[in-house]
Amino acid sequence: MSPKFIISLTLMAMLMVFTAPAAEGTFLLFACLTGSPLCPYRTTTPRCPTAGQTYNPVTRECAA
Repeated sequence: MSPKFIISLTLMAMLMVFTAPAAEGTFLLFACLTGSPLCPYRTTTPRCPTAGQTYNPVTRECAA
């Protein structure tokens, strides 16, 4: 078997997997678990370096 045939077969298998209804949810779950920017549930609020501080969006600073 030629390498071109194996690559084509792999791409077709991936296409069939991603057309399944559960594939989108699996991709989103994986994206969110890995902290990817593709996660739709990712928050835009920054985290403060210490636990006792909170972020103020007006001043854009972390304060106690």
